[in-house]
Amino acid sequence: MVNILAQNCNYNVYSFVVDTVAELDKLPTINTRGKDNLSTVSSCAVGSRAVVTETSDRYILNGEQNKWIKDTNTGGGGGVSYITADPTDIENLFI
Repeated sequence: MVNILAQNCNYNVYSFVVDTVAELDKLPTINTRGKDNLSTVSSCAVGSRAVVTETSDRYILNGEQNKWIKDTNTGGGGGVSYITADPTDIENLFI
């Protein structure tokens, strides 16, 4: 299952959730439309995020490669939280 958690319309930044790593291929990229239930999303901006529920891994849309790459930023203290507890809380999506 692929779903949108949040969207910032001003910057075209999205936060997605997918069940499996294979479903990352259904997500839109900088110049590629989403697939299946995301076919209405024509693109998303660099820095958009995705969480894979199967593994709890986070992915980020990379600009140079135009693909979803695993976010390996796991540093403690000073780290950035990309998904809020409330997915409708757009103002605090990137805190």
